[in-house]
Amino acid sequence: MLRPRYIQGEDHKLFMIERGSRTDARGIVIFVPPFAEEMNRCRRMITKQSERLVALGYCCVVPDLSGTGDSFGALQDADLERWRNDLTACRSACELDKRMPVYVIAIRLGAILAASWIIEDQVPLKGLVLWSPVLSGAKYMSQFLRLRSLSAMLSGSGKRETESDLLHELHDRGLLEVAGYTISPRLYRSISEAGLADGLLRLTAPICWLEVAANSAVSPSRPASSTVEKLRNARVDVQFAAVSGDKFWTTVETTTAPAVMDRTESFIELGPC
Repeated sequence: MLRPRYIQGEDHKLFMIERGSRTDARGIVIFVPPFAEEMNRCRRMITKQSERLVALGYCCVVPDLSGTGDSFGALQDADLERWRNDLTACRSACELDKRMPVYVIAIRLGAILAASWIIEDQVPLKGLVLWSPVLSGAKYMSQFLRLRSLSAMLSGSGKRETESDLLHELHDRGLLEVAGYTISPRLYRSISEAGLADGLLRLTAPICWLEVAANSAVSPSRPASSTVEKLRNARVDVQFAAVSGDKFWTTVETTTAPAVMDRTESFIELGPC
């Protein structure tokens, strides 16, 4: 059962897709999408994963956050707080039975958003799955700004823009266009000031951290390893696994990572990954 619909958000309409029956579901799975073009490149992966989970008896919810996809609003008017409110609105619109298990699958930057939302909204979380999560909002936005510099180089315009140049333009003009996406100082700041570990440290539900790599023997990066160690030292139940597959959020042609879907289903069905 596929139910695309608009719901009322904070001050405009939000688009969301529900798959599966809510009345007799074994649980609900809420997807928290990544940012900008990564979101578009992940749509097929999210669709395939939700279809597989529905076949197992779960209801899946895939929202478009304010200023993205088919939701109303402008991206430059958004920030993490607004997106947390969007997730709360989507959860409320589902009219869930309080006894129904809630799982969250968060992708890339969506991991930082999901971790803070789960705590703020007191989501009765059964389990959290992270797909190649972003660790630092500041580093992520620095990489995002580089897309603008790279575009200028590839176009042969001869214009060289440093990150400092772009930040000056952002704050002087109040807006900055990067790779077709217009961001504001507020959106930039809210992401840049956020980090993954701060939110995860406050979670009590188990976490399945899946890092997509060329092969499953790859060790976690030093920042990821440090974050996992920090969480475990704080007695957070986090399981880390490197999973072989294409980095579906970066490929020009939309693709999927079946092994990631397999591990996600295993965690939701059986527990730690």
